[in-house]
Amino acid sequence: MLCIIYFRFDMKREIECGNIALIQNFLGGIDEEWFILIHVDIERKAAPGMAVLHACLDAAETADRGASRNALLATVQTSVESMYATLKRMPETVRSLHYYQRVRPYNSWMEEPSRSSARA
Repeated sequence: MLCIIYFRFDMKREIECGNIALIQNFLGGIDEEWFILIHVDIERKAAPGMAVLHACLDAAETADRGASRNALLATVQTSVESMYATLKRMPETVRSLHYYQRVRPYNSWMEEPSRSSARA
């Protein structure tokens, strides 16, 4: 099932912060919206690197040390660097206090169980 949560202002431009906005917010507010849009942008920038991972594994299994392996790894590196650059933009709009009070509670289901509850 495909879940579209954003729209592009300009369909000719990339899916990236500044060209996307949410269709529906949970609570509203720029902190919540920016947090989600940053992650949409990160996922888009992950795509080129993800697309070559199987080829990277194949190159590793065949001990390919040539230009093709280096090109594949360069694609992954560029993808990761782009993702990181986008992630560093989070504080532009998401303030720590708002994140912990408004955004993080929705992610609490992903928390690791405490050691005491894991033993129960």
